[in-house]
Amino acid sequence: MIKYSFIIPVYNVKKYLKQCIDSILSQTYHNYEIILVDDGSSDGSELMCDEYAQTHECVTSVHQKNAGASVARNNGINYAKGEYILFLDSDDYWRLNDGLERIDTLAKNHPDIIYFTSKTYSEFSDKWSDDRYDYPDEMNHLSPMESLEYMVKNDCLNFHTAKRAYRKQFLVENNLFFKPNIRTEDVEVGYRIVNCLPTYQFLNEKIYVYRQREGSVTRTIGYNHLREFAEIICAYAEFSYVNERVKELMLSYTAYQYALFLAHISARKDKESKELCKSMRKYTYLFHYRDYPRTKKIAQLYSVFGYHLTKTALRYYLKMRL
Repeated sequence: MIKYSFIIPVYNVKKYLKQCIDSILSQTYHNYEIILVDDGSSDGSELMCDEYAQTHECVTSVHQKNAGASVARNNGINYAKGEYILFLDSDDYWRLNDGLERIDTLAKNHPDIIYFTSKTYSEFSDKWSDDRYDYPDEMNHLSPMESLEYMVKNDCLNFHTAKRAYRKQFLVENNLFFKPNIRTEDVEVGYRIVNCLPTYQFLNEKIYVYRQREGSVTRTIGYNHLREFAEIICAYAEFSYVNERVKELMLSYTAYQYALFLAHISARKDKESKELCKSMRKYTYLFHYRDYPRTKKIAQLYSVFGYHLTKTALRYYLKMRL
């Protein structure tokens, strides 16, 4: 049986695709497949997918009409034969040739999810930065509930899809597919995953490389993106969580997402943004949930200075953060 399935949505990334695929083909652990899901590319990326499939038995090339990364990932899940699924963005890559071998040392425990960490490379500054997340070995001995509690309280909960290996059966049985036609699909499915209380293992190794480049989704945040973000905040502020403690932890985490939303939306001057910001003011009650460390600091600020001054402070915080 194939142990790992790598799913790589591909859309007009000819310049970066070879490095992405080759970083997996160079792995020292070989029981894997690569599923390239071409999302209607027109720059030659689609031809590269077919070329790799023709020359490497472990590579499958799938073509679909342009429908976005969520649909491409879901399509890839349906094709996957592996026990575990890993996602890559096609302009990123793995930096460690033995990354999969290291992950496999934890897979013997059959967790639902295996976390690992990353580095970020900026094409703009030609500089590297380390992932801020840290997973001490003690986390590998925690129950699902204890794992969630630790991640929230120690600021190491993240919803980055590409920095985790998922047991396929866990995803399929819980209907954990990606919501189509949104750019915040990682965050949206992340909430549903957490609510299933999966079993975890953690690998404190920087395996993945995020590439910041012109035109990447994470570099452009417009009104539609913020509207989607607001919809997720609304949905998971009012979600039916599996138990009261999960609710408290996730509302504390959601409060920080809400703070980021306020920072972004308050910097915009258009009428639509002002109306959206006004409609989201009712969610300030989220600041009462303070398990997440960053939320606690913002909540203290809010309790002293109120809504408008906190928005201003968050706007300046965001500028420094970026």
